[in-house]
Amino acid sequence: VMYEPGLAVLIDVRLLVPSTGTSAPVGWAALPVFDRVGRFVASGTYHLPLFTGVPSRYIIQEMSNRGDVESVIVGQMRAGRLKPHEDCCSVLVRLCDAARQGQLPVPATSGGPAALRWLRQPGYISALGPKFLVTMRKEVRNKTYAAARPRNMTEDAWVGAMND
Repeated sequence: VMYEPGLAVLIDVRLLVPSTGTSAPVGWAALPVFDRVGRFVASGTYHLPLFTGVPSRYIIQEMSNRGDVESVIVGQMRAGRLKPHEDCCSVLVRLCDAARQGQLPVPATSGGPAALRWLRQPGYISALGPKFLVTMRKEVRNKTYAAARPRNMTEDAWVGAMND
């Protein structure tokens, strides 16, 4: 990837409604591709907060024009035009430069819920406050993952199949 200061990955999280064939926005997240202090990919596994709705054209345009995704997000939150998801929802995202392929072979959360503390976070996370971060890191027990895994497949094989 050629260096572009404003390059970011936008993650659009949606609720799929199979009975109607539609989707509804749950939230979105943004991850700058390049490190703030150099012209290299900011490789790592990130824990990103979701913001409500979908990113407006204005926010996307401002990120592109300024080349600083994090300061745009902080500015938009302070102006009240961007709100974190009310349930403190988040996503885990792995970003890796092709030159580092194979250096992150296992899921970053393989150490259990405590591993969330060691994931990278965007600089704007501090603008959300410490309460948000604690809630975002809270383990949520959910049967969806267990129900989706075929009974005749081990958990390791299932994770491997999903990541192929």
